[in-house]
Amino acid sequence: MYIVNEPTAASATNSNGGLIRWRIDRGQLVNKFKSKITDYLPYLDSDLIKEFISIRNAHAHYWKIPVQDDQWPRDQLRDKAFAWPHHDPKFSTYTGWTPITAILTEHLNAIIDTQDKTFELMISDITKFETNNGVTIV
Repeated sequence: MYIVNEPTAASATNSNGGLIRWRIDRGQLVNKFKSKITDYLPYLDSDLIKEFISIRNAHAHYWKIPVQDDQWPRDQLRDKAFAWPHHDPKFSTYTGWTPITAILTEHLNAIIDTQDKTFELMISDITKFETNNGVTIV
């Protein structure tokens, strides 16, 4: 999306001198470059995608998401710190317990939909890429 829609994508560099296009991520897209990708934002910034990212980050950077009867506390899935189930009273305040498989199925469907819609938009934005880069794709 960045490469197609950002006019300086071919040459813009980061503070280390590396090309931004080499390491662009969703966070940069929806924060720094959102004015160039407004049509994509409903997909990239949806609640399900944000929740998916939070769960991914929890597994990669924090400790375990609480599990009770094969369910996650959906209302707290965007937290960055979770209670330990055996001795933290906060655990008993968790709400929205939802089967993990149901949550993961929703996330998978959201990811598939996001990919479909964003690639569809990218195809329609090829003219922007050609204009930004002074090329014609045949």
